[in-house]
Amino acid sequence: MVRFEQTVLYSRSVFQDGTILTVVSEEEDFALTRWGLQMIGDTDYASQSASVRAFALESLSMIFPDAALRIVKTPDGPPEIWDGERVLDVPLSLAHHGHYVAWSYRLSANSSS
Repeated sequence: MVRFEQTVLYSRSVFQDGTILTVVSEEEDFALTRWGLQMIGDTDYASQSASVRAFALESLSMIFPDAALRIVKTPDGPPEIWDGERVLDVPLSLAHHGHYVAWSYRLSANSSS
């Protein structure tokens, strides 16, 4: 648990293949938080970026099966998840380093399955 002023954040770490993935959430039980870690073959930026987006969209498509999902890079903020022409209220984090890519997102109470 981490406290910053009035905010309390909880963390959970996953150990996989000698790598540590840590996810932070405002919810203690992580019921609405999803995450994934995957090893990829190519380490160039374009491959990492494409792989992490495809990996995140694979998970998101299970939650929103009929949506036309895409991830949009914003100029000054976190990536956004779009369904067609509307942005979804689903905060998303993408990470990549070397042969590993990871994502996490938090669903709202009415979008979880």
